[in-house]
Amino acid sequence: MSLFRDTSTVGNQLVFLLTIVAFSLMPMGCEKSSRSNADLSTKKSKTLSIGNGREPVTLDPHKASSWADLRVIEGLFEGLVLLDPVSKEPIGGVADSWESWNQGKNWRFSIRKDANWSDGSRITAHDFVKSAQRMLGPDFGSDIVVHFLYPLKNAQAFHQGQLNDFESVGIVAESDDSLLFELEYSSLAFLTQLSYLFPVKEEGSIVGHYFDGRYQWGGGGAGVSNGPYLLGSWTTNEQVVIRKNENYWDASSVSIDQIIFYPIDNSLAEERAFRSGQLQITSKVPSGRMSWYVENRPELLRVEPRVGLFFIQLNHSVPPLDNVYVRRALAKSIDRKLIVGSVLKDGKKPASGIAPAEVLDRSNSSASLGYDPGEAQELLKLAGFENGDGFPRLKFAINTSVAYQALAEAVQYGWKKNLGIEVEIVNQEWKAFLGAIESGDYQIARYGYVPLYPDPYPLFQIFTTEGTENFTGWSNSEYDQLVERAKVEIDPDKRDNLFIEAEKVLLSEAPIIPVFYYNSVYLIDSEVSGWNSDPMDRHPLKFLEYLQEFN
Repeated sequence: MSLFRDTSTVGNQLVFLLTIVAFSLMPMGCEKSSRSNADLSTKKSKTLSIGNGREPVTLDPHKASSWADLRVIEGLFEGLVLLDPVSKEPIGGVADSWESWNQGKNWRFSIRKDANWSDGSRITAHDFVKSAQRMLGPDFGSDIVVHFLYPLKNAQAFHQGQLNDFESVGIVAESDDSLLFELEYSSLAFLTQLSYLFPVKEEGSIVGHYFDGRYQWGGGGAGVSNGPYLLGSWTTNEQVVIRKNENYWDASSVSIDQIIFYPIDNSLAEERAFRSGQLQITSKVPSGRMSWYVENRPELLRVEPRVGLFFIQLNHSVPPLDNVYVRRALAKSIDRKLIVGSVLKDGKKPASGIAPAEVLDRSNSSASLGYDPGEAQELLKLAGFENGDGFPRLKFAINTSVAYQALAEAVQYGWKKNLGIEVEIVNQEWKAFLGAIESGDYQIARYGYVPLYPDPYPLFQIFTTEGTENFTGWSNSEYDQLVERAKVEIDPDKRDNLFIEAEKVLLSEAPIIPVFYYNSVYLIDSEVSGWNSDPMDRHPLKFLEYLQEFN
């Protein structure tokens, strides 16, 4: 399972009793007074409360499987570099300097001499080597390793069990203070990717508190970490508490003593918690409440673009979806502007291609699968189904969600109105839904992908023949070659042009139907600063400040 799938669901499985009791009787029209009367008991101890959306699966930085995991993990751990919250450029983390040569195929990082673990012992280059070896272990089962360690020489071969000698992998500790990388190919994104190479202290030196899985945290102990915070406690389905790490090399810059993450899955409950003052930052906003905040409290609402694509995938092994005219007709009969503007109503942007403008300039591209009912009808006629006559009734699979049900119904309506064809919407629980897609047991299905770092390649890679998330059965050698060339191209303009050419190939054959680009929608207390707009929804906790003044 990938870290980057959109696993959005509906429900309130993780809404804890405190939220229900505290807010069930609160009237909807008292936002301003609620904010001013909020309980300040936790604020006096510099505590920030954040809605995490759902329960983390693990706090092991090498086994993260969702953004709910990573939000907490990025407070507990720090990589060689981190991203500046304003410029988004890599800045020093555990490494205080670095250099590259051979067109970016070789890198040397200098480890800070004051970089320590939370137990006070020093972090060395060897810790990163051991952590990379752990992640790349063929039997370890890391979901994220493929996305940032595969550029290393022989990393993929070692991970896939084709090589047994880890010393052949392109990561070497020259000394305690110096770490070398050798890459298979030049990569413009490599430095950014390294922000996810979190070190984990060697297992033998931690008595019973190694970051090997969720359940070892249940004993009340806190594992050794190296970030601005350390784990205080984790109470399942209630809260995760992290506390300032006084042994962090830059502890003087960390102004918030404690952060509490609440796994509130239900957006309405989370919004009520925000209005009452229990939360200072939410993970989402109910679509029905967006307009109220726009009109009444716009300073609390953040709607920000996020790199990621929601699309409809078409199973090419199912006739007539193996016909390119049918696929293009389906794509051109969907009104994306109507879906994002009148159905979802949460600020998302219609998708014109694979990657959004935040990572790919397609101003010179004319490729499109835009809404054109007339052309869609002609395409369906070319496929032999004029006015939908003889077209089989297909099934459109979604995971159970109010929003996705509404979206599917809008798509269903467009296909009926514009093409005269019927589809049946099939709701499935997430695991069953995912299992059906991975096994190819579907006809049409919704899907989503959010990459780990801001770059077009992860989004394009998933549709290659060997793509990690390509469950359509589509394969095109020209597309594969263009994406492979773009992966290793170090000239930014040439690289963008290669991606645009690959996108033209994909849109011409329509193995998938791009629908919208993701966004991040939050409510943020006006007294919180340092939470800057970020296309990857990454917000380094060390830079946050809570500016509440006390009487």
